[in-house]
Amino acid sequence: MELRRLTATFGALNNRTLVFDRGLHLIHAPNESGKTTWCAFLRAMLYGLPTRDRGPAADKNRYAPWSGAAMEGRMDLIAGGESLTILRRTRSPSAPMGTFSACYTDTDHPVPGLDALRCGQYLTGVSREVYERSAFIAQNQIPIAQSPDLERRITALMTTGEEDTSCTEAAEQLKKYLTRRRYHKTGLLPAVEEEMAALERQLSQSQSLQCQIAQAEAALPELEQQERQLSGELLIRERTVSAEQRQQLEAAQEACDAAGLRTALCRQETAGLPPLSQLAALKSAAGSVQVNRLTADSLRRRLEQRQRDTAAAQESADAFPLFAGLTAEEAQSRAEADQRTCLALRRRKKLSQALFLLSLLFLLLTALPPLLRRPIPLPLTAAGSALFLLTLAAGAILHTRARRRLLDLTAAYGSGSFTRLSDAYAAAYELLTDCQRREQEIRQRLDALTAAMAEAEEEILSAARGLDSAVSDLSQAAAAIDCGLACWNRLAEAQQEQALWNARREALAGALPEPDAAETEALAALRAHLEEVRQHLTDQRRALSAAQGQLQLTGSPASLAAALEEKRLRRDVLQGEYDAAQLALEALTRANTALQSRFAPALGKKSAKYFAKLTAGKYNTVLLNRDLAAAVQETDSPAPRPSLQLSRGAADQLYLAVRLAICDLLLPEPQSAPLILDDALSAFDDERMALALDVLLEIAQHRQILLFTCHAREGDYLCRAHPGEFRELSLTATQTRYEIGDTR
Repeated sequence: MELRRLTATFGALNNRTLVFDRGLHLIHAPNESGKTTWCAFLRAMLYGLPTRDRGPAADKNRYAPWSGAAMEGRMDLIAGGESLTILRRTRSPSAPMGTFSACYTDTDHPVPGLDALRCGQYLTGVSREVYERSAFIAQNQIPIAQSPDLERRITALMTTGEEDTSCTEAAEQLKKYLTRRRYHKTGLLPAVEEEMAALERQLSQSQSLQCQIAQAEAALPELEQQERQLSGELLIRERTVSAEQRQQLEAAQEACDAAGLRTALCRQETAGLPPLSQLAALKSAAGSVQVNRLTADSLRRRLEQRQRDTAAAQESADAFPLFAGLTAEEAQSRAEADQRTCLALRRRKKLSQALFLLSLLFLLLTALPPLLRRPIPLPLTAAGSALFLLTLAAGAILHTRARRRLLDLTAAYGSGSFTRLSDAYAAAYELLTDCQRREQEIRQRLDALTAAMAEAEEEILSAARGLDSAVSDLSQAAAAIDCGLACWNRLAEAQQEQALWNARREALAGALPEPDAAETEALAALRAHLEEVRQHLTDQRRALSAAQGQLQLTGSPASLAAALEEKRLRRDVLQGEYDAAQLALEALTRANTALQSRFAPALGKKSAKYFAKLTAGKYNTVLLNRDLAAAVQETDSPAPRPSLQLSRGAADQLYLAVRLAICDLLLPEPQSAPLILDDALSAFDDERMALALDVLLEIAQHRQILLFTCHAREGDYLCRAHPGEFRELSLTATQTRYEIGDTR
């Protein structure tokens, strides 16, 4: 890639131009004359302006044109043997230089694959970060810092050539992955472990409640039997009855005991069932789903009919291909426009006829003098003939075009009038719109009903599976619900029968005569015993009810055990992922260390060659670590010295050597991206400045170099030592414009 011409409206540059050639270019100008602005402009032309940056220091604000014009630029260059022209313009103030075009020079043919985002990558072969850390040396930024893009590029150079992976980025992602799973007491693993602990506590509580319920249910039948026996004995002993009355009372007592036993059995059947009201609601919901299915079938039939109506209306609208894709208003507007066009064409046809008559008149005027045997001048004859031919040709052209256009319009509209045809299309279009609207209404109703049915059916199936885990469809769910309702009905019948027999027993007991004094004392003791048993029975029932309610809130042991097992599996998966990521991070660290041992020596060796040239052989070794921090070793010294112990000028020379080495490794031919230096030699003394210029001239044999400087010593040395081997440009600063001139 070689730059040929830059034209910029950028910051203080107001439509100014720089022209380049091959080799080394020395661009000399004093401070505050636009050197850094030109460098920023070149970077913006290659990679665009970062529009997300905010504040006055952002490039889009810092380099806003002083003249108030829109920011724009042009870059002419040679890449891959082709001359290209890159343009960036500003259409929106919020996106300066956001409009991009890339064409082959002096043509309007776009360059395939070259767009605003990939321009710099396409031309230089590297991303913005890599270019800024290698071939773009801005003022006071000679020391180089590591970046993921630069690391990927170096990794590709030293390994397979793939630039998709950065060891640092991969390690950071793995660390974030590990942190998400466990970081001290936070992360997915601690959260799952905490949920497991809570489930274990709930499971222990649920099992304890289930034991209490089992104990209470086991004690209730015995207490109820004891209460029935005591009640019967009390009723029998409360009256002295005849044998017949005693037999009736005993039979009533047996029937009452049997009804109580059936009630207890039915109560056990309903112990695990939902309440009767909930089952009734599920039964009603199942019936509603059946009704909604019939309604949905009806809606589907109506939808099919509406679809047929819409298809017929569409065919009616398609019968007007002239207005295809237009609304009724657009069709009427087009018909009116075509009608006006037809009238204009008829007037044009009349004009062509008038031109034909005029041509005949010219012909007669030209032919009349010879018939009268009067000579006419030759120029006049030629002019008349030419005018005749021109008038005849113009009339023929107008007549042909008007006739062809009239035929097209006549063929399109047929024998009908323009307005009648558009009105017919408007009626068909309105019918189609109405059919589509009605079809959409039915479709929406059907979709809403289908969704409601699916939701209701899912709720019914979920509730029915609590009754029977084998339930798979609505009919099986209805059967399970009916079975539960039957259990509740049997309980109600048993309770009703028990109440009837209790009433009969009490009626029979009421007919017995009063007992004597001794019997009264025995009856009082029996009543006290019965009351004690009844109180104990009430306490057991309350405890059972409370335990059942708490168990319902806590959850059944089976569901809690299943949830706990699911959490254990989740914890095992997360722990496996955590261990795998930990192993991957360790392996990546080892691989990264091995990679560093491969590329650092190669880069250090190439940097040492440049550093030796820049220091006249004083240093022959450069050592680089993973972060590109450097240490050097003098030729006659056995111990290396870190860059922090070097002078400012020597440190700049060291990192210039590293940058040049990176350019050779990462930007070789055919990319050979231009090397940009903005006052990069300002800290060099005269001797090492001359050595650096010699190195740059050597590199300029195969890479274009732009060296911006505020000093005259670089130009003086090059003119003295290397005349004709470079090109010097001078920027003459004024308040708002810059002039360029070749000074040597």
